[in-house]
Amino acid sequence: MAISSPGVCSGLDINGIVSKLMQVESQPLDNLKTQQASFNATLSGYGTLKSSVSSFQTALQGLSSSSFGAQKATVSDASILSASADNTATPGVYAVQVTQLAQQQKLTSAGFASTTTSLGSGALTVGVGGNSPVTITPNSYTLQGIRDALNATNTGVNATIVNDGSANGYRLVITAKDSGASNKISITASDPSLSQFNNDPANQAVFDPANPNAQAGMSQLQAAADAKLTIDGIAVTKASNTITDAIQGVTLNLVKINTGNTVNVAVARDSDTIKASVANFVKAFNDLNKTVRAMTAYDPTTKVGGALQGDSGALSVLSQVRGVLIKAVTGTTTLTSLTDIGVSFQRDGTLAVDNTKLQKAVDNNFDDISKLFSSSTGYATQLTALTTTMLGDDGLLTTRTNGLNASIKNIISRQDSMQARLDQIEANYRAQFTRLDVTIASMQNTSSFLTQQLAGLAANTNSK
Repeated sequence: MAISSPGVCSGLDINGIVSKLMQVESQPLDNLKTQQASFNATLSGYGTLKSSVSSFQTALQGLSSSSFGAQKATVSDASILSASADNTATPGVYAVQVTQLAQQQKLTSAGFASTTTSLGSGALTVGVGGNSPVTITPNSYTLQGIRDALNATNTGVNATIVNDGSANGYRLVITAKDSGASNKISITASDPSLSQFNNDPANQAVFDPANPNAQAGMSQLQAAADAKLTIDGIAVTKASNTITDAIQGVTLNLVKINTGNTVNVAVARDSDTIKASVANFVKAFNDLNKTVRAMTAYDPTTKVGGALQGDSGALSVLSQVRGVLIKAVTGTTTLTSLTDIGVSFQRDGTLAVDNTKLQKAVDNNFDDISKLFSSSTGYATQLTALTTTMLGDDGLLTTRTNGLNASIKNIISRQDSMQARLDQIEANYRAQFTRLDVTIASMQNTSSFLTQQLAGLAANTNSK
């Protein structure tokens, strides 16, 4: 009969004995698990480091040549218009006066008691400006049916229904999608007999831009109109209130007409953006510096090291970046180092900005600031190339990460093999001790029998 509880016959603590033996046998496996945990911590550290390098690289984009060409536009009266400028704009002041705003043509039908009142039948052909006309066939020739058909097709108009609250208060309102005097709406009925302007209800949706005051059909609520303005006394006419091609690199957004003084639009270099980009660059480096130092350091108080303590790869990242920053840049005339614009290293390895010195450099040596960062030998150019290499497929961060992943995969494979061997060793131990248990139990039974026999023999001898 099989023994269900190891040691029940002999009293041996087989489970305890096997457990103690397996603790010794499992030490190599425990060492592998400890090694895997260390590799996982290092891999996580490299993930954090890679993210920090990537963030630093992103901050460098704010120091590109296009950023140093940034322009800003300010207006003397924002209630009349707003303005923005890109890096193609020429610094200067422009006097603008708005005499007319662009608007879309808007039409309305006569009033009806219901949105489902039948207006007749047939197709409608809708044209806007010089665009090719579009023919629509409403599912129902009602206000609702015409509205839905217009909105479902690229007719160049938007349609809605407005209720003015009267008995016959439902009106179809059609608005051109684009503003401008050339974007006039025309709506004709497919049946020539319906295109005549009479009182036939089926004509309630037609409109002739040449005869906007017809007795039947749609009537005009708002005429199509161009924006009209003067820039430095030059008359300008545009179809939209958003004007991008009047002043090179400047976008004007017209808000209302000004009949009094002109509005001044001043275009100048955007020094605030440049200073913000330098500040972001300094912060990004300090974040990278903090990350590397924290992960490679040892805390004597807690007696705990960082995830990358003593790791040469992580230390190399910071060393290479610092190596670029401490060298002078060639190809500039007045500014050759970060200290020339008020950016300098502190005792703790971080960068700090002297804003007064930076502002002075922006005011007096703007072009050389651009060269200091974005020329072929500039700091941003060099650091972008360096971090791109680090983050590339063959770069330090990627190869180190790939190496760690390969090592972890190898360790897991070795653990699986070792665990299988340990399972077999444990099974062998249990089989051996089970046999020992049976043997000892048998010997104990024999001992008990012999003891009983000897005791009986002694009793007989004494009685004789």
